[in-house]
Amino acid sequence: KGGRVLMFMDMGQNHDASAGSVTLNAYERVVAELELAGVSRDRVRVATGTTLPSAQSRRSLEVDYADGKIEVIIGSTGVIGEGVDLQVGTTDIIHLDTPWDPGSYMQRLGRAVRQGSKAERIRNHVLVARGSFDSIMFSTMLGKRAWMDVLLEGTEREVPNNSIIDPREELLAALSEDPEGALERVREVKRRIYEDAALARTRRALIDLRGLGA
Repeated sequence: KGGRVLMFMDMGQNHDASAGSVTLNAYERVVAELELAGVSRDRVRVATGTTLPSAQSRRSLEVDYADGKIEVIIGSTGVIGEGVDLQVGTTDIIHLDTPWDPGSYMQRLGRAVRQGSKAERIRNHVLVARGSFDSIMFSTMLGKRAWMDVLLEGTEREVPNNSIIDPREELLAALSEDPEGALERVREVKRRIYEDAALARTRRALIDLRGLGA
C-alpha cells in the first residue's frame, strides 16, 4: 500500500494473423481486475510495443511514473525490461509470466533495483499456477542461472548442466497434488543424471589412458 508496482507479462498479446493486428486482451483483463480491486484505471498504464511505439512515449512513461501519476505499469520485457528507469517509488515487482533466460529476468529486476530507489525493500513476486507450465519455466530459468554462476565464478574444469532440474525442489513439490512424491521423483531424476555424468567421465578417462598406453 502506498507504493508503485511493475507487472511483467510477455505472453499477453494475441496476434491475429488474418487481420494483421495485435489485441491486448490479457493486459486489459489484468487492468479490469485491478480496477475491481480498487485501482483507478487512469492510474494504470499498459506498456507494450503497440502502446509505446517510440522512445519519446517511453520517456513520457518514465516521467509520469516518477511524478506519481501512474501507480501500476503492466508491460513486456522487450519494451520496459531494458533502458527504462522505473525505480522511483517502486516497491513491488510482479512476474505474471517467467522468461526462459536469466538475463531477461535480471533485466526486469533491474528496472527497480537500481540507483535512485529510496525503497528500503523491493518485493519480488513470481506467480506460478498449479497444473500449469509456470513452474517448469521458472525452475528451468533458475537452473540456468545457477549453472551459469558456477561456470563463470567457479574453478571447476567441468560443470554438469542440470538446468532441467529445479534447484529449489520445494517449488515443484508445493505445486503438486502429491508434494512428497513429487519431491522424491525430482531427487531420483537428479541422482540418475549425476550418476550418468560420473559414468561418462569415467569412460572418457579410460579412453585417455588407453591412448597413452598405445
